[in-house]
Amino acid sequence: MKMNIHGKALLFICAAGVSTSLLLGSMFFLGLKEAENLLDRQVVTLAGNITQEAENFAEDEVRKRMESVILQKAYYVEIFMQELEGDVAILAKSMTNLTQENSAASTYRIYDPRQENVRSGQLYFLAGASGGSPSPKALQSASIGDVMHRLAKSYEAAPMLFYIGSKDGWSLRMDFMSNPDELMVLPAEALTPAYDTRDRYWYKLGKEAVGKDVAEIIPIYASLGGETLLACVMPYEDADGFAGVVGISIAPVVLQQEIKKEVLTEDNISFLINPQGQIVLSSAKEGTFAPNRPDFDLRKTDNQALSQAAEDMIAGNNNSKRVQVDGEDCYLVYAHVGDKGWSYGELVKLEEVRSDAQFIGLSTKKELQELQGIAAPLLEKIRIYLFCAMGILLVVLFWVSWRWAKNFTRPFTELAEGMRRVAGGHFDEKIHISTGDEIEKLADSFNAMTDDLNVYMQELSEAQAKKAQTAAGLDVAIGIQKGLLPKAFPKSEKFSLFARMEPAKEVGGDFYDFYYLGKNRLVLTMASVDSSSHDMGKGIPAALFMAVAKNILRNCLNTNRGKNPAAALQQAMERLAEENVEKLSVNAFVGILDTGTGELSYANTSPTPALLCHGEDIEELAKREDVGELKQGRAVLAHGNVLFLYTDNVWSHSGADGSYLDLAWFQKTMAPIAAESAENITLTMEAAMKSYRQKSGQEGDIALMVLRWNG
Repeated sequence: MKMNIHGKALLFICAAGVSTSLLLGSMFFLGLKEAENLLDRQVVTLAGNITQEAENFAEDEVRKRMESVILQKAYYVEIFMQELEGDVAILAKSMTNLTQENSAASTYRIYDPRQENVRSGQLYFLAGASGGSPSPKALQSASIGDVMHRLAKSYEAAPMLFYIGSKDGWSLRMDFMSNPDELMVLPAEALTPAYDTRDRYWYKLGKEAVGKDVAEIIPIYASLGGETLLACVMPYEDADGFAGVVGISIAPVVLQQEIKKEVLTEDNISFLINPQGQIVLSSAKEGTFAPNRPDFDLRKTDNQALSQAAEDMIAGNNNSKRVQVDGEDCYLVYAHVGDKGWSYGELVKLEEVRSDAQFIGLSTKKELQELQGIAAPLLEKIRIYLFCAMGILLVVLFWVSWRWAKNFTRPFTELAEGMRRVAGGHFDEKIHISTGDEIEKLADSFNAMTDDLNVYMQELSEAQAKKAQTAAGLDVAIGIQKGLLPKAFPKSEKFSLFARMEPAKEVGGDFYDFYYLGKNRLVLTMASVDSSSHDMGKGIPAALFMAVAKNILRNCLNTNRGKNPAAALQQAMERLAEENVEKLSVNAFVGILDTGTGELSYANTSPTPALLCHGEDIEELAKREDVGELKQGRAVLAHGNVLFLYTDNVWSHSGADGSYLDLAWFQKTMAPIAAESAENITLTMEAAMKSYRQKSGQEGDIALMVLRWNG
């Protein structure tokens, strides 16, 4: 039976409806499947890209931090070497003075290890080729032992060796060990005529420096049981010219402990190389960077990148390079030490740097997998809805179904596009979907994930900044400041001396110093670092400038031989002003006390005067004038006089009533304790000042020094 027009039309409409439903359903299911696959791909891509971005960011932050820390450590090593060179210069000058004076033999005892035991800190004689007892020149030079003892007190390292090598072949030595009662065990050869000091490597190098007026720093290998020592040598003269070589050798314990600080991890390798490419000091015990290898030159290693870096280090450059050591990728960061080819470097493994960044990548992947967990049941539910809708939408036109499908899948497209933008590094990306259903919840979860990523990146940046701030923080400045202060106070029946320094929260660079120039001339220094800029006058810049100022003041006074403290102080101020781009300056009081007569000559560039107490009377010694040449003052101390030195921050604190410390307060506080020892006076005055400034707090460093004259 043939179908009529109504049946054909109905069949056509039904066929069209079924075809449309099948086509529409296929489009929906394919779209959902593609969205699910796209989410899977973006999880992997996004996690990998974020991990890579975080690793690059962490590597750059660590490199910047390490460059800053390395510069500080290299400067510390340079200051240490300068102080060692200065002490050797003092030793050489003392020997020159002793050999050029026509004085009788010294009463200082010289031990002969061929006949008696020698202990730590005792001066002993090695006859060498002469084979006899100490020569007249050796006996005349014996008082050099006093100089060796004074110089040794400024170091905490042991062993520490002092030695004098004469052009006649004999030598005077004094060794300081960690145990002061330790017996010296010398090689058998050293006690025979075959041991000639003129054949020693250090003697030959010191002799080559004649006329240069500079000390030479060298490594001495296998000196004490195979241990490498850092040695500094310099020639000295007698009336005929070159007379021999003096030297100081010191164990690298102090430097090794210092350069181990502020490392990223314990696996870091820190090392110091000399102009010959030898690794003189190293935190590594074995491997490429092991020390104590005189025949090893880092420039000649088979590792081309490491060899080129060593060449760059010795050339005096500061840089950072990526190298491969023992199959591991590392950062090598280095900075020059002085201008003689020494360089300090640190090696950090990139695996350690990347650990935090990899944690972010794992966290991101976990977040995305949670998003997948939300999306999976949602997609399954959508499939069920579409299957049911196919029967209902048979009569819906294709174009309506197509538009509806397009509108329905738009949120997933936007979500995938947002993931691609986030994978490109745009962590501020947000998706705005307001459907009111699970799709909006999925978009909200995605937005929460981008917020978490921003927080993670910010926390990573803050963590790296905190590490850099810690490496360059005030602990380093305080360590430098306290490490440069003298530890032992001189003992004398004619006077007592005591000093205290209390650093502020922001180290200001205040310091004190005291030492002997000759036998009866005691130098007293009280100084503070000042700057027109508040930031430059605090922290590490002030502490490092303090170290330079202390060294220059000592050198100027040694050059002047203490004859004119005003001229020496003026010269030091001029040297500190040269090329001083930070505009830092030093306010200093320098006095030289004749411990035999009590005569005090002094000069002062500080705006506050030193105080001399005569019982209940207080005399203000000269303070800095605004114009004119720096003047030298003179005072003669009488029995019971108290000399009180302090930095200018003492007067900058107010009490509970708002008033400031003044001379009347000082006189009232000092009167009851003027007859006590220097230590009791110092501690009592310090406690009184702390009590007075409880309201205002301590704004700067405070240094005090008290000398009570009992002569």
